[in-house]
Amino acid sequence: MPRKIACVLLAACAAGLVFAGPAMAAVDKAAVDKAFADLPKYDWGSSREVLNTIDDAVVKSHGDEPARADLETRLLAVLGAADSTGAAKQYCCRKLAMIGTVKAVPVLEPLLADKDLSHMARYALERIPGQEASKALAAAAGKLAGPLKIGMINSIGARRDAGSTPMLVALLKDSDPQVASAAAAAIGRIGDVAAAGGFNGAAGPLMDYLAAAPKETQAAAYDAALELATGLIGADKAAAAGIFEKLYAADRPIRVRCAALKGLAVVRPAETTAEIIKALASESPLFRGLAATLIKDIPGAEATTLFAAQLTKLPPDGQVALIDALAARQDPAARQAILDATKSTDDKVAAAAVAAIGAVGNAQDVGLLVAAAAGGADKAAAARASLQQLKGKDVDPALIAALDKADPAGKVQIIGALADRAADAAPAIEKLTFSNDMEVRLAAIAAIGALGSEKQIPSLVRLLKGIRQSNAIEAIDKALSAICTRVKAKAVDDLVANLAHGSAEAKAILYSALARSGGDKAFSTIVAAAKAGNDGAVRALVSWTAPNGIAPLLDIASTSADKVHKTLAIRGVIGLARLKDTPQADALAALAKALTLADNPEKTQALAALGEIPTIESFKMLASCLDDKALAEAAALSAVKIAPNVMAKDKDLVQATLQKVAAVTKNQRTKKLAEQLLAPAKGK
Repeated sequence: MPRKIACVLLAACAAGLVFAGPAMAAVDKAAVDKAFADLPKYDWGSSREVLNTIDDAVVKSHGDEPARADLETRLLAVLGAADSTGAAKQYCCRKLAMIGTVKAVPVLEPLLADKDLSHMARYALERIPGQEASKALAAAAGKLAGPLKIGMINSIGARRDAGSTPMLVALLKDSDPQVASAAAAAIGRIGDVAAAGGFNGAAGPLMDYLAAAPKETQAAAYDAALELATGLIGADKAAAAGIFEKLYAADRPIRVRCAALKGLAVVRPAETTAEIIKALASESPLFRGLAATLIKDIPGAEATTLFAAQLTKLPPDGQVALIDALAARQDPAARQAILDATKSTDDKVAAAAVAAIGAVGNAQDVGLLVAAAAGGADKAAAARASLQQLKGKDVDPALIAALDKADPAGKVQIIGALADRAADAAPAIEKLTFSNDMEVRLAAIAAIGALGSEKQIPSLVRLLKGIRQSNAIEAIDKALSAICTRVKAKAVDDLVANLAHGSAEAKAILYSALARSGGDKAFSTIVAAAKAGNDGAVRALVSWTAPNGIAPLLDIASTSADKVHKTLAIRGVIGLARLKDTPQADALAALAKALTLADNPEKTQALAALGEIPTIESFKMLASCLDDKALAEAAALSAVKIAPNVMAKDKDLVQATLQKVAAVTKNQRTKKLAEQLLAPAKGK
């Protein structure tokens, strides 16, 4: 060790800062010494300072064997002392579970028979490595009875100590059913091949016990056998298969048979196929569901073909389960069997088959699915979902090609499917926006909203100008809004070009679309029309989402003779003042102007907006409104909201205002907040 480092360590030790090795460098030796001196007297409800000091030392001893050995010796001394409290001894056991070694076994072993400390002693021994700990638990299990004996058995199982298997096998014959059940569970958890009877699955002690187990222990025995078999899968598949096979017998409980079948599917999948098919025909929904789940995971097109061939041999519920499983496999090898099942006279089977085509079908199945989607009933939703799910680059072209030949109901379904698939189909669908069939027309307009671009705007505008039905007008409005939100400025020229003609309603929709598009040209067009009093333009300007809308809206609010437009403009100003992109100074100026122009409902909104701007200027504006009875509550609420942020700017003003708030408000919460903010000043 370099001389300089050695000197530093020696100095630290001399100062009492370290002990028992470098990993303890941050531990205060004096504090640890005191903690261990006080530990024997620790009791429930006492301060945890003693424990916290030792906890810290244990954590910091990680990787330092001498330090851990020192701590273990100290813990064992407290544990073995006759005058140590039960709480102290339990604490020692918990720490020994973390750092204990074979050295701790002789001290812990006598405690196994103590009803108050047995549990914690077992807790420590379960985690201490080495056969000594296992032998101590086994010895105690041979001497104790009742709950304490069961505890020893559980701990042996937790340690997975194969050497204890003979002793546990003997305990299977114990007259206490709980002891026998615990022994069975421990054997299952240990997973010793010998307990299964060795290779080839010959009946072992646990399986022998299961055959004659009394009713009280049968459930535990089954669980133990299943756990044993599952544990053997990696070590001895033959032994595991032998146990699973016996547990799968027809006279076993259904839950046990399900678990056994699942195990067999893992250890010998090829040989289990026939049993899975039988399970599909079961009257038990649990069994059918498990079989379907297992089918999903067995690999290979050959398995798919084998399962699909069984489809018509099953009862309806079994067919539905198998169809769902085949769909989950997504293997085209099941396509023909599922297509045949769509013709089933059982509605549930037919609907399940239609739903499955989306997973196993191809473009050739478009016609069948369109017909099913247009036919209504249970098949319709399933068919629509399958149309969306179908894979392959030729599916979208097949759907588009089917549009020309389909009847109106079919067209509606194809259009919806193309929209669901986000297909490149806008030009083909655009033609149908002028269909004589209103259902087709509405479906096409909605799809254009989802799929279209600026290229479809002229058609929508032309349609808007010539249509009268309110539902179609609403659909065009939504479609234009969606497109303009996507393409932004690309839509502006076509929209502006069409503003010269058309009804007021149509123009209002175009102005609204312009607001969605944004940009300088859209803004100037909307502002000019709004200042001229166009209702649609005013409403579009109110929906504008950039701070440059504040000035023209204030102009309308100041000059318009139309009360509705004035009110709308003020609301728009308040909304824009609240935008995060609006500079604080501009927002304050806008709100100050709005307060002079607005009626009380909008003034209240403006005061709420001021409560979102934590400046002394906004606070002063709020303070000035406290004398107005109609505005006092809104002003008070916003004032207490921002008062903490502005107190340092003008303490006297803020405190005087808060006193006024407390005096005028009728809202108890607002009053309480004001008084709480004033309390520090009163304390002085």
